[in-house]
Amino acid sequence: MNYRVFLTPAYLTSLLVLLVGAILITAHLGILGWILVLAGVALNVVASMVSHNREELRRAESEGRTPAS
Repeated sequence: MNYRVFLTPAYLTSLLVLLVGAILITAHLGILGWILVLAGVALNVVASMVSHNREELRRAESEGRTPAS
């Protein structure tokens, strides 16, 4: 797996949001921190899946086949 593909701005932003959320949780701003942590996890999942699907499509096109549905 090519991990450089996953270093997109959306993925890096999700990691930053997770970090800020964790800092806010430890700074006794729990509600805002948990909201940011959950938003960061959701953004991380979406960014990872989009990157994975894009990489699969690129690999399928380079092999000359249609991607599996």
